[in-house]
Amino acid sequence: MQLANSFKLALRGLMINKARSALALLGIIIGIGAVITITALAEGLRAAATQQIDDLGTNLVFVFPDMSDNERQSASARQGYYDPQLFEEREIRSIEGSLRVPASISSLVYGEQNVAFGRESLGVVVQGVDAVYEEIYSPDIEFGRFFTPGEVSGSQRVAVLGYKTADDLFGDLDPIGQTINIGGNRFEVLGTLGEQGGGLGNNPDEMIFVPLTVAQQRLYGLGDKVNLLTLQFDNLDDVDLIKTDISRGMNRVRRIDDPADENYSVVTQTDALENFGQFVNVLKMVLGGVAAVSLLVGGIGIMNIMLVNVTERTREIGLRKAIGARQVDILFQFLIEAIVLCLLGGIFGMGLGYLGAMGLSSLINSALPEASWDPVISVMSVVVAVVFSTLIGVVFGVYPAANAARQDPISALRYE
Repeated sequence: MQLANSFKLALRGLMINKARSALALLGIIIGIGAVITITALAEGLRAAATQQIDDLGTNLVFVFPDMSDNERQSASARQGYYDPQLFEEREIRSIEGSLRVPASISSLVYGEQNVAFGRESLGVVVQGVDAVYEEIYSPDIEFGRFFTPGEVSGSQRVAVLGYKTADDLFGDLDPIGQTINIGGNRFEVLGTLGEQGGGLGNNPDEMIFVPLTVAQQRLYGLGDKVNLLTLQFDNLDDVDLIKTDISRGMNRVRRIDDPADENYSVVTQTDALENFGQFVNVLKMVLGGVAAVSLLVGGIGIMNIMLVNVTERTREIGLRKAIGARQVDILFQFLIEAIVLCLLGGIFGMGLGYLGAMGLSSLINSALPEASWDPVISVMSVVVAVVFSTLIGVVFGVYPAANAARQDPISALRYE
């Protein structure tokens, strides 16, 4: 009953000067709103990454060129120069011979090429893939077909277009059977992919896929070298064994004895998700720190308003003490006022955060459709907002409340 009465008194005190109370709320509203917005967008980004990985499956291992630990210490690396050592056919065969469990291996090369049809010309990422690619990734063919193993081994100049690439080049025209120019070479369009989207990494909707051998020889001049290897296996418990076998096969061909000289990386889908999760957490901490400044400013504003309230209501404090109110009663009354003020700010801040997250998400979706994701507002973020608001009220309200509780009743009654 006493608590309910304290809340009534607190609300009555805050309503004495509505404009001043509203202005005091602004810092808390903006700070909490910023925290909710940042958290929602970051969690949405994490959910999008997780969904993409789930779509591909977790039984994949990627091998790509990378700087070794020793190379990172070199002067050329510090100056930003890095010449990756691509994978050769003999290295791929060495990996295959080192595997102790069955696995499918797909080789891939990629780069940007100028692609033209009629008067339309685009800069497009063109991937050269082998016959195993379709087995591992199961591309969603909307029209036509994917190229066959024979077309890969025979270096046939055929292509499969991503959804957006096909739309940009052909519009309403049926692309199947048409001839396009890729890097000065004529390719026949065999098929087009359905719309897949994907904002994390390369978007297949904006790509073109051609046989690996053609890309190596005619587009990129790589000989038998490739940019990326993908291994798919059946049993998830074999992932560590697969990674060990890959390293053993690579190190044998490249004559690497020291792990610090390994100039390649072996990464699983789970590793990629964990690394991305760490990036999202760091992003949340940095941006959250910026938002925390608003909360600090808001808290100082709350303290300032409460000190003014105490000064203006000195006679009220003296009167309450004269009729028997204890110091703890006065302390509790003004502390409740500060907490109520911050809780109101937290509630409005959550509303602002929701609107901010949805608004920014809509802007991202419209400006960058290929890199869009939906915000995720979790129950935990709401709980944290409420707890944070309460703590701010306690921390920044305790000094004004204690100042009010220490007032001498006689001096307070004489205060003008």
